[in-house]
Amino acid sequence: MDSLWPKFEEQDIEVNDSIQILREQARAIKSETNGIVSATFSKMNYKTGPTHAMKSLSLIATAMASATYEEVLDEELSGKKDVNDLYSITKYKFEIFNSEYRFRLFIVNYREMFPISLDVDEGILQDIQYKNAAPLSSNKELKTALSDIFSSFKVRSVVAKMLQQGKHAE
Repeated sequence: MDSLWPKFEEQDIEVNDSIQILREQARAIKSETNGIVSATFSKMNYKTGPTHAMKSLSLIATAMASATYEEVLDEELSGKKDVNDLYSITKYKFEIFNSEYRFRLFIVNYREMFPISLDVDEGILQDIQYKNAAPLSSNKELKTALSDIFSSFKVRSVVAKMLQQGKHAE
């Protein structure tokens, strides 16, 4: 029998340092603004209200009424991670703030393996003519996108307003 598999070669796959890069940048703005403007980079969390709770209860009741199936793994697969988890997306938000204002610059659609994407504020997009949700395939591409975003007219204007407000608050 002939194998239908291609010839595989080992590839250098770039480690996705996006989380570290973004955390460093969140810390950096504080020193750039003498402590007046800060940033937060964190996973997106959502609150559920009464309407969502009722919908959830309905879904739970439906699920409980139907049969559930759990896959039984072969012994040699037991305890191993599913590689598809490397491709599941987690959303993070990047926001700047001071004592009075906050501004979300973008949302990161993160996964362990490149590419990732950014959902950037519309005003920033217009300034830099960046294609929203364009895939970023490397740490270098992420750094370039961040530099463009942070240098945009809208971000510079928002930070200037925060700095002005911060100085008047003193």
